[in-house]
Amino acid sequence: MKIGLITLHYNTNYGAVLQTYYTQEYFKSLGHDIEIIDYRSPAVLFFYFKHLFYNKRPLSGLIKFLKFTFFFKKYYNLSKTLFFKFQFKDLILKYDIIIAGSDEVWNIRSHRNFNPIYFLSFAKSYHNL
Repeated sequence: MKIGLITLHYNTNYGAVLQTYYTQEYFKSLGHDIEIIDYRSPAVLFFYFKHLFYNKRPLSGLIKFLKFTFFFKKYYNLSKTLFFKFQFKDLILKYDIIIAGSDEVWNIRSHRNFNPIYFLSFAKSYHNL
């Protein structure tokens, strides 16, 4: 089965990164082909970049970002990168199932606010294709 996982994976939060990695590995261990949908929400990117680089130690933020980026490239099985809902049209057809993961996806009162992408709104839009 081909699984797509959409979650808050592209940031410098250790918990989010490990949750994504272990969810991917769990489904792989069950014999599934899993891919992390590389959706990079502009709101999430802005939040993390602001805290990494606009502080008293921007060099340490850059080093942290580079280490996480290396981890993503080495250990994540990523789809093509997406920034907007319309980009999901071609991607949606390649999965048998899509899973929305992480406790933070459901935390709509956080700095990210409500984002319907993480609630699979794109799947409803394209389910009749």
